[in-house]
Amino acid sequence: MVASQLGNTDFVNFLIDSGADLEVRDKDADTALHYAVFGGHCDVVALIVSKGANVNRQDKSGNTPLHYAVEKNYEDVMEIILNTEATQSHVEVDIRNSNKTTPLLQAISGGHLGMIRKLLSRGADINAVDNDDNNCLHFAVRKEVFHSEGEALGILDECCAMLELGKNARLSGAVIATYLALQGANFYHKNCNNATPLDLVMNPDLKEKFKSLFPSLCLFCEEKVSTLKCQSCGQMVICEECGTEPNSTCLECQQPTTRESGIESRKLKEKDLLKVAKKLGNNWWQVGIFLGVETSELEIHDDSKDTVKQGYMVLHKWFKSCDPEKQTLKTLGDALEEAECLDALKCLSSDVK
Repeated sequence: MVASQLGNTDFVNFLIDSGADLEVRDKDADTALHYAVFGGHCDVVALIVSKGANVNRQDKSGNTPLHYAVEKNYEDVMEIILNTEATQSHVEVDIRNSNKTTPLLQAISGGHLGMIRKLLSRGADINAVDNDDNNCLHFAVRKEVFHSEGEALGILDECCAMLELGKNARLSGAVIATYLALQGANFYHKNCNNATPLDLVMNPDLKEKFKSLFPSLCLFCEEKVSTLKCQSCGQMVICEECGTEPNSTCLECQQPTTRESGIESRKLKEKDLLKVAKKLGNNWWQVGIFLGVETSELEIHDDSKDTVKQGYMVLHKWFKSCDPEKQTLKTLGDALEEAECLDALKCLSSDVK
């Protein structure tokens, strides 16, 4: 163990050839591989791993060598543990320590972008939670800056654009949280204090952008966007289709969610109309037909190239003239689907059929 921590590769090799047991533990249950990782000695780590050491061995704190490589930001050591031929098939990337922290959660908590990417590429569970039920986004949104470690991910620039931030913000917690959410992380998961990652976002504009980009999924089918609000707790909890099921119960407050007494469809806002209009292109008139709008009543010129303005005028006419109970995502989503305006339907975060 001492030779491993000191990085004496030749002596470690001699001891192994002499029959030294690689799985011997000290009082803290650390092995020679743990010690090699503590010292950050890549050659020794590679040697011990190649000789068949158990890379998933946990010490008294539940930490594996991979946990310590991440904690100490030894990316080269982590690469060896993950990618050595002898270990590739059986490294447990989602193994939890005594705090139920996985290496991925540890990498995010430490702000190590390179390690995050590599762990995700090895299939690390994006929705793992720790002992306090915090998921990766609970950590990411509280982190001001992440370390790039030489990473140049184009997707981070895309995330900046999605949040309407400059590229100089690509390593901010908000941008990394967006990146993680695109990988499947859940902004609506509650920890043991009943707080979601969104609750931890202090900037109100940023919080609204997250809500718009990543709408909550139906708590029942977990596939479609939730568009129906529980009147008891005020949360968006269920999609239109699941809302038609008899005897539904809100999974948040455990109250009945019947059409008559429990749920209501999210009402549209004028900003929603503009978002959709930007995606309609030349198909605005078809949507108008399915919404029952007489386009002849509008001051629209057929030779106009401003399709956004045309589309918005049609949508606004419908919005102002229809029954207020019909001013919902469901109604507009149905019209977009019938008109086969798929980009606009996606923009509306539909799937509300």
